[in-house]
Amino acid sequence: MIGLALLVFGRPRRRPVGKVERLLVIRTDERVGNVLLTVPLLRALRRGLPGARIVFLHAASKRSLVEGLPHVDRLEPFEKRDFFRRPRRFFAQLGRLRRERFDVVIEAGHYHAFSLTAALLARVVRPRAVIGHDRGPARYFFDHPVPPPEGVVQDVAVKLSLLSPLGVPEAGRELETPLARDEAARRQMRERLAAQGIDVDRLLVLNPGARMAVRRWDAARYGELAVRLAQKFDLEPVILWGPGEEALARAVVEASGDRARLAPPTDLRELAALLSLARAFVTNDTGPMHLGVACGVPTVAVFLATDPERWGHPGARFAAVDLREREGDEVEAVLRAAAAVFPRPGVEREVVG
Repeated sequence: MIGLALLVFGRPRRRPVGKVERLLVIRTDERVGNVLLTVPLLRALRRGLPGARIVFLHAASKRSLVEGLPHVDRLEPFEKRDFFRRPRRFFAQLGRLRRERFDVVIEAGHYHAFSLTAALLARVVRPRAVIGHDRGPARYFFDHPVPPPEGVVQDVAVKLSLLSPLGVPEAGRELETPLARDEAARRQMRERLAAQGIDVDRLLVLNPGARMAVRRWDAARYGELAVRLAQKFDLEPVILWGPGEEALARAVVEASGDRARLAPPTDLRELAALLSLARAFVTNDTGPMHLGVACGVPTVAVFLATDPERWGHPGARFAAVDLREREGDEVEAVLRAAAAVFPRPGVEREVVG
């Protein structure tokens, strides 16, 4: 594959980027968190290159996460499966991108895992320069391979290192999503919760699910935690669930002695509305964790298999509880973290603008 790439695209050119008028950022990963973790990069590019036209190529299924984002001029939804299912549409999209004559393409995938799909996309577009992290065979595809960090570095900070070949400074590491400001969705979610008899102004959301089983904290502990948080902070606990997770959520409700309620089913837009209404959020390390941060809800995250230094978030509204090797009462550890970030009873929740 490397030999073919060199034959088709030629060797990467190690030369200064020069003036940037048209820029494409590529992030093909379909996971919620990975799309949101790219937003600070887009924000920095917009502020650092105010006159440039910025296009964001992203997984089509996650368009709602970034639709209306002020840092890009255009969204470019990408469906990898179109290569097999709708090849005419797939190649028409590539041709259209190529005709835009981008000065720079930034391949913004994970620094630890090389994506051949994203690398080929970056070269097929034929920009003047391609920037991406130096991992795997990246140096055969990228004109400016950015060295990976030494040790564990927060993921957003690593993503922002891709700015270095452009000489663009950071513009904050906060996550954001236009979904947090969707007033119609918030109003509809408030009505749905009220219809279930849930006091929206005292809403505590707990998320016991995760895409990977090794990231799921025990349902019994979540049930105990729901009761103790409700008592300590005068909150009403609601248990979140996604596709295939309803049984797990019901187990948490049962473990709480039915003190907690089951959340209504949600799509991505509705989930963001639910989290943006919540006063507090407890979650495993999974996509909704990053969405909660982007929605501005005070968040406590339980880490069972991943490093909170990399996947956590700085700031007063986020606390990570690393249970990978912890001994002692795990519920108490989460309660202590909650005391540091959750609002006190009677204090109004600040809404993300």
